[in-house]
Formats: sequence, C-alpha cells, structure tokens
Amino acid sequence: MIALSALGISSRSAYPDGRKIISGLDLRAEPGMLTAVVGPSGAGKSTALDLVTGIQVPAAGSVLLGETRMHPATNRGRARLRARVIASARQTDDLIDALSVDENVLLAQRLARNPDRGFAEHMFLALDLDREVRRTPVRHLSGGQRRRVAIARACATGTPMLACDEPTTALDESKAGLVRSLLRGAANSGRTVLVVTHDVELATDADRLVQLVDGRTNAVLDRPSEQQVRHLMGASR
Repeated sequence: MIALSALGISSRSAYPDGRKIISGLDLRAEPGMLTAVVGPSGAGKSTALDLVTGIQVPAAGSVLLGETRMHPATNRGRARLRARVIASARQTDDLIDALSVDENVLLAQRLARNPDRGFAEHMFLALDLDREVRRTPVRHLSGGQRRRVAIARACATGTPMLACDEPTTALDESKAGLVRSLLRGAANSGRTVLVVTHDVELATDADRLVQLVDGRTNAVLDRPSEQQVRHLMGASR
C-alpha cells in the first residue's frame, strides 16, 4: 500500500519563484485498485504524482510505499525505489531519444531487475506498437506514439506500482481505449495503479477518485459514478 500524507509542501526545490503548489495532501492508493486524481488546472496534480514517485520531495510530511519510506530518504534510495518499486509515465515521458522503442523498454526492465521480453511483447501488442515502430528511435515518433511507448515501458517493468500522468492525452479514442484497458488490467492483476487524468471515462472506471483543489485533497470517492466524476471534474454533461 502507498500512503501519502504531506502538509505545507513548498515547490521551492523545483520552482525558482517559490510558489507553494501543495498545501495539504492526503492520498492512499492500494494494490489491486485503479486510483484517479482529478482537479482543475493548477491544482497540484502533477506535483502530487512527482511527490509519490520521489522526483520531488515535500517540505513537510512523508511518502510511504508500503512500509518503505520514499521520503524521508536519500536521493540514491529514492532512485532505487523508482526503478524497482514504482514505474511512472510522466507527461514529459522521459524516454531516451537516441534509443529505439525496444531499447527504452528493455532498459527500464533491466533497471527494475525484470528483464522479461515476453512481458514486454505483451505490452507492445496491447498498445498496438508493431515491430516497425519498436525498431524506430523514439525521437522519430509522433506524440501519441511516444505516449504509448512511455506507458508500455512503465507497465513492462513489472513493478508493484504504476503512476501515469494524463495517460490518454494526445491519443485518439481507439488508442485511448487500449491504454484504459491496459491500466485496468494492471490493477486487476494486483498492481497499485495511480493516474492523473482529465479523461472522464478513465476516471469513471477508477476504484477510487481523489479530487485536488488548490493543492489540497478536497474529496475522495470509491467507485464513483459518471455523474459524480463529471461533477468533480467540472465537465458538462
């Protein structure tokens, strides 16, 4: 189980203007569950995900992965946890442009100590990434292809937890549906899946919905209805 309880988190470690992005955050995501984080732009959703994955550290509070501390921890300790316990697909994707799709995914598996080509192949097929695309250096891919590669890479690591920031952005409905199915399947297999999303359909499929407003946890709903999702996301019917 991952538990995040962070108060008074300042972004001064990452933002030169010293703005406070998170002011009070309580979040729990559990194995076998898909947890969706929603909220208006500027609510702190991406920052919250960076805190969970150890890319940023809170000014106060703690981040726990089960009984293991992501924070407080050393930089080396957080890096080790990111590689072996939690895999992420950020909006910036963090892919290595000079490497092929195959090489990016297999490198992530090696870092996670799970070099399983069969499992990687399953991820490629699930996201409709054919052999020609997989041999291509990622710098030549479209935005939508890069998005799917980043998600395939995270899923293929086999880590207990997945964290994805806007996983269906830049995808057409067909490809977005593949991503939703893959993330749902990951949760059903027992992995902890945490997503930040503006996708109503993905949020409605979540086991738990967390709404952030002004850097604070404003609402938590289990098994939300589409009407509840749309209300919390501020979407029109």
